[in-house]
Amino acid sequence: MSSIAGGDSGPLATVQTSHEIDLLISHFASQDSGSVRRLVRWLDEGSAVLRVNACGIVAKTEKPDLIDSASHALRRDADMRALYLSAVSKRVGESPQALIRELYNPKDAGARWCSAMLLRDAPSKVTTSALLAALRSEPVSENIRTIGLILNGVDPCI
Repeated sequence: MSSIAGGDSGPLATVQTSHEIDLLISHFASQDSGSVRRLVRWLDEGSAVLRVNACGIVAKTEKPDLIDSASHALRRDADMRALYLSAVSKRVGESPQALIRELYNPKDAGARWCSAMLLRDAPSKVTTSALLAALRSEPVSENIRTIGLILNGVDPCI
């Protein structure tokens, strides 16, 4: 956290942080406007590892405008997206049931976005039903857009 507050991206550019670490950093970073500005800037700067770490932290804040910027970044940045998708599938598993549970994770909008994308690759009545239900309950506009596009057979990342 002190590195973020001081503008030093080095530690976040070194290794991909865990879900738990992102939650912890997000709690503190979201209380400091300078740190928030740096994290949002880092969504578009530096290595893919820096970008995915910034995205993971921003996606776990409780600020809707910030969360939406993380989901936008996932949609537009293929390298970051690959890292985040991999982290979600490793953490929760790849079964549709596990991904459906993660689709409702209240603490990580990025994981919800990734779960929707991963469920797109396992089409069934169960996954379609879960995506429809998530569409009605999802609070993040970019996640709503992504789920709607998936349900309509459109790749949200094009």
